[in-house]
Amino acid sequence: MLVQMDDKKLEKQNRYVMKLIDLMREHPNLPVMAMVDSEVVQDDCCAWWDASFTGEPHLSKLCVNNYSERLVCWDDDTDLNETFENCGFDYDDCGITDDMSDEEVNRIMEQKISEFDWLLCIIAPIGIPDPIIPGNGEIYRPTKHEQFENLRERVKKYREAAERA
Repeated sequence: MLVQMDDKKLEKQNRYVMKLIDLMREHPNLPVMAMVDSEVVQDDCCAWWDASFTGEPHLSKLCVNNYSERLVCWDDDTDLNETFENCGFDYDDCGITDDMSDEEVNRIMEQKISEFDWLLCIIAPIGIPDPIIPGNGEIYRPTKHEQFENLRERVKKYREAAERA
């Protein structure tokens, strides 16, 4: 039996898709980057994973911090302090002190951030989908706490094995 997606969920997804299409028409020379939440792929046991648009597509600047190999987003909605830190900058090394005004600090941070090479692109946020695909059994997705506890147990086992070696 075929089932249909809930009208509200379908409307939201269609709105995101139309926004993406509009941005692609307005900016035909910009690449589209699917920004996929790490929770979508929880392990490597499957070749395919389902995901959904989880936010409105938008323009953003991207770069890779070569020191931390971290992807950094910078747009009008991104916290300047977060972007500065994600770029790998150190407040002390950049001459930022506690006695500086917010305006001075922001000017220095923006100057340092703008020294990086950035790619302007269209971002399509992708994340764990709403449960719209009918299941023939319960789908289990561990919570963040369970994922952390599983990682903690694996680290503990590795350390114990290393101590025995």
